[in-house]
Amino acid sequence: MKVGCPGVPPDVASAITHAREAAERGTIDALLSIGPRLSASQMDPDELSAWNVVHASLEQQECIGNGFSVESMKAITGTLTSSSITEKTRTLANQYWQEYGAQIISSVGCTP
Repeated sequence: MKVGCPGVPPDVASAITHAREAAERGTIDALLSIGPRLSASQMDPDELSAWNVVHASLEQQECIGNGFSVESMKAITGTLTSSSITEKTRTLANQYWQEYGAQIISSVGCTP
């Protein structure tokens, strides 16, 4: 991962930690942004996929996003029903929802 400010060495571990903490509070975008740039040794691909599932679930509930369109509905449905989502991903997504769902919903100002 080679992003950041010129002349400042990246602290990948710290970036991942802060992105996870933000995701747990409802700001998942940072994690979804840096996650694809990481190797599997830096972040479990199933963890990233699980956060994608949580994000898509929030979009489906209209808690985040810019409203529904045909394109957004296709993207949401594609994420939630993707054959690449493993059992581990679904388990992690359910775990994240159980642990952080109420906080995320509250943080994004959505009512369940």
